[in-house]
Amino acid sequence: MRVFLDANVVLTGAFNPEGPAAKLGALQGHVSFIYSDKVLHECLYLIQRDAPSAAAQHAAEQDVRSYLANLRALQVPDALPPHGIDALDEGDQLILGAALASKSDVLCSYNIKDFPPDHISVCTPLTIHRSNSGPKLEHFIQPINLSSEGTLLFFGSLRHESSMGPILQSSNGVTVLADEQGLIRITGSAVKHSHAVKPLPQGSEFRLVVRYKDNDFEAALWRKDSSTWHKEVITYGAAIFSQSTTSILCFVQNSKFSGHIQCISGLSRYVRDKHMPAALDNYSLEAVAGSLDLKRYLSTACI
Repeated sequence: MRVFLDANVVLTGAFNPEGPAAKLGALQGHVSFIYSDKVLHECLYLIQRDAPSAAAQHAAEQDVRSYLANLRALQVPDALPPHGIDALDEGDQLILGAALASKSDVLCSYNIKDFPPDHISVCTPLTIHRSNSGPKLEHFIQPINLSSEGTLLFFGSLRHESSMGPILQSSNGVTVLADEQGLIRITGSAVKHSHAVKPLPQGSEFRLVVRYKDNDFEAALWRKDSSTWHKEVITYGAAIFSQSTTSILCFVQNSKFSGHIQCISGLSRYVRDKHMPAALDNYSLEAVAGSLDLKRYLSTACI
C-alpha cells in the first residue's frame, strides 16, 4: 500500500510520540510512505511562523526531517490534479494532485473533509493501522487526555442501562456518572445545574459524546441517517471542571462498566458540532486533534 502523508499528519507524527501518526513506522514492509514538496514546505512554514525562537525552530525542523527519514518516506514533486478533479479546499490542490500523480492508494490526513473521496481513499493514521495490522488494544482504547475542557467519544453497547457507571472525575469534586436508570448526571459542589433528559440505550450499539467547557456540559447520542450525523442531547448542564479531569469509565479497579467497547478516545478540547462527523466517521477524536500538536510542542520545548 502506498500512503501519501498530508502536512498535518507529518507534524503530528513528529511531535506527538503517543499518537498513531508517530507509530506509522511499525507498518514498514506493508506500507510505503510518500510526501511532496508542498507538504514539506507547509510543515517548515508553520514551524517558522509559530516558533518562539530560532533554536526552537531548528529543533522542530530536525524532528520533522527525522520523522520522514525514519519512515523512509519518498519525496515527490508537486502536481495539480487532472482537470475536473478538485480538492474541496483550494489550498490542498497540490496535495491532492501529488497524491494522485504518485499513484498513492491512500491520502492520510486529519482534514478528511477537504478531499473528494471518489478519486482516492482518504483516512486518518489510526485507520491505516486498523487496515494493516491485527486488532490491538490501542486501536480501541486510545489516549484520553482531558483538562478543564474536553471531549470524550465512546462507541459501544451496555449489558444493561445501569452498567455504564462513573464516566469522568475532576479533582475539584465534579463527577459525571450514569445512574441505575442509565441517566447521565453531574454531581459535586461545582455543578450549577444538571438536567438528565433520556437514559442510555440497553443492548444496542450507540455513539456517546460527552463535552464540557466553562459552564457548558453536554452528553449526547449521535446517529447516522444515510450520510448525515444527527445529535440527540440526553443530558445538559453547567459545571466547572478542574485542569485535572480524568476518564474513569473502565480504567479503574471494580468499575461498574459492563458491556462492549468499540472505541474510546478523549481530547482536551471542546469539539464543536461541525467537527464531530469527522471523528465519528473515523472512530476517533484523532481526526480533529492534529492541529494542536505543533503549538503544544513549541510552547513546551525546553530550549
